[in-house]
Amino acid sequence: MKAWLLLGLALLGVACTPQGGGGGETPCPAVIDIPSFSYNPSDCTTTAGSKVRFKNSDDVLHGAITKASAPEAFDTGNLASGATSAEIALDVPGTYEYICTAHGSSMGGKIVVK
Repeated sequence: MKAWLLLGLALLGVACTPQGGGGGETPCPAVIDIPSFSYNPSDCTTTAGSKVRFKNSDDVLHGAITKASAPEAFDTGNLASGATSAEIALDVPGTYEYICTAHGSSMGGKIVVK
């Protein structure tokens, strides 16, 4: 009886333990926020055909421009504090690494399009 009870508790523990599944991927929101010299989220994943915007929530100019290795280019230009970019279509699968239009490679992020 005691062995069955221990086995039951062990199985219950396994059933209640979070399993992988998410792969650690953060879904891209419709709007990527730019607070305090960073992107939130800085890395995210979405599907082809998705659209995103960037919103500058900082007190200084920021924006986003893709690196040369991106499947397609985008450039939000410099966004003033409180401004939101035009919608960016992410139609081609691949990795879109981007940096800040105003601060260069000291500030960057990545969107993976599947």
